[in-house]
Amino acid sequence: MDSFVKSDKTATNKIDVILPSEAEFKLTLKTRLGSNYKMIKSRWVYSPIDFLIFNKDNLKCVYIEHKKRNERHNNKYKSIIVNHSKIVNCKQNYPNTLFVFEYDDVYKYIKYCRDFDKFDGGCVLKQDVVFIPNDKIISGSIEDLSKYIKKIIG
Repeated sequence: MDSFVKSDKTATNKIDVILPSEAEFKLTLKTRLGSNYKMIKSRWVYSPIDFLIFNKDNLKCVYIEHKKRNERHNNKYKSIIVNHSKIVNCKQNYPNTLFVFEYDDVYKYIKYCRDFDKFDGGCVLKQDVVFIPNDKIISGSIEDLSKYIKKIIG
């Protein structure tokens, strides 16, 4: 359990787990968003999304699926791979999801939409995946990401 910041079993058999990369992302993004936004980490280790962010004034929210990626893969490929089950879960349960891929100081993100059904699929390491083309993904700083989130939820 050394790779986790916090681990605590609860009565509901959920586990409070936050990876170091998620803790750093949460702290960095919360700082940029400001006090008008609340960011909650999912307590379920197998959750299809990692965070919920909501605006305290209007209660609009966005879900975040966060992936820390190796910088050497930034711009190396024509697409970013996402597990197909994540897409299905977003479609069925979390339609207002923002997929965030963190490469050191570069953040790539895309909001889930029906276009995901048009993206190519395949199989990688015996897992069904979806290839999200780089030209559909927004790229910027953590400040750009926070502005985008504020645009979505006010």
